[in-house]
Order: sequence, then C-alpha cells, then structure tokens
Amino acid sequence: NLGIGPLIAVREGAERAIRVAAAYARQAPLTFLYLLIVVVTTWTVVTVSPHVGDQLLVAHSSTLRVLAQEPLRGLVQSAFWLENPIELIAAVLFAVALAPVERWLGSFRWLLVAAAGHFGATIAVALVIWASVAVGWASASETGGVDVGVSYAFGAVAGVLTWRLERRRRLVYAAGLEAVL
Repeated sequence: NLGIGPLIAVREGAERAIRVAAAYARQAPLTFLYLLIVVVTTWTVVTVSPHVGDQLLVAHSSTLRVLAQEPLRGLVQSAFWLENPIELIAAVLFAVALAPVERWLGSFRWLLVAAAGHFGATIAVALVIWASVAVGWASASETGGVDVGVSYAFGAVAGVLTWRLERRRRLVYAAGLEAVL
C-alpha cells in the first residue's frame, strides 16, 4: 500500500501546471481565444456527418464567389476553420510563437498583424486564382473548393517574431517557419 502521499503529489503537480498554463494564457488572451475558437470549429467539423462538415467548410470559405458576394464575411469567417483536423496540431504549435508576439506587441497590434496577414494573403491568393481563370490557365469550376485556415494569420504573427530574436537566431527561425508553413 503506497498510501495517499503520491496521489496528493500528483494532484498538487496538476494544480500547479494548470495555474502556470492559466497565467501564461492570461498574458496573451487573443492568442488563446483564437486557438479556442479554432478548436471548437474543428471539433464541430469532426463530430458532425462528413456531408454537414463539408457544407460548413464551404459556407465559411473565402472562395472567389464568396469574396465577390460578401467579401468581409468571407475574409473573417475563413480564418476560424480548419479543413483537416490534423492541422490543429500545427495551430497549437503556432500558438507557442503567437503568445510571445502578443505579449510583446500588445493585443491590439497583435490583432492588426494577424488580420493584415490573413486578409492580405487571402486577397493575394484570390487574385492569383482570378487571374488564372481570366487567362485560361484554370477553369472557373476549379475555384469553388474550400479555402479556410489559420495559416495566413499565424504565419504573419509568427513572422513578426523574427524581428524580436537576436540576429544569429533570426535566419534559423525564419527558415524553420518557412519549412512549417
């Protein structure tokens, strides 16, 4: 019989880990709010039928049609969904880079960087697709697929972290970030 001593130690360790994680999350509230929303939307897509999941993703996508009809809705909503639940692992890893940037820049500037990255990259990709259709390199039927994800916003914020690092580590970090993206 080991007694309750080890159980108390495990409970105290778990409580301490929760306190540390909560304090870390409070220092970067938008990073973890964003991650929470993405976890909830991803969980929603995974737990509904595949047909309904596909419909949700298409409805929240930033396709050319959506951007032409409701550009703000398409730009904003597409930032909160993941097409593949495996991508959630990358989103959690990106939060490791995003939280320090939010603490450094502040929540408002962090949000501006994330929004500019997501909106700018989404619009740039849409323009490339539109031009490809216009010159005949792609057919219009190929442009209605799902276009959702967090990578543009996460990539922009994680990229800003490059400037926070000391000069020797910038290149290594930037190369690693590029490989992940």
